[in-house]
Amino acid sequence: MDSRSVKEGGVLARIGSIEADLAKAREYLASGRHADWHGFRALFEQKHREDRELPPYKDSARNVFVRRLESDLSKAERALERLAARRERRDEARDRKSRRESGGRSTTQT
Repeated sequence: MDSRSVKEGGVLARIGSIEADLAKAREYLASGRHADWHGFRALFEQKHREDRELPPYKDSARNVFVRRLESDLSKAERALERLAARRERRDEARDRKSRRESGGRSTTQT
């Protein structure tokens, strides 16, 4: 069995997705690329001028979108740390139980 659980794999995938979204947001703030990316869509109604969609405000992207993603990233990293700590505690308990059941003898034969 792999040492990583399915939950840890899911959290790692989420972290990768958040980091990719952050990279797009930072690139938009720096150069204006990815202005039409679906992640920047307005919640209710897109802004239009002369029958043309306007890009999101850079202040909105910086103060709302990037902050939210950074918060989500820190939460996902904390969740990953908790899952890893839980796995270590479980493995230690399993090792103690196997030593206790074997009567303190080594399980490897020489």
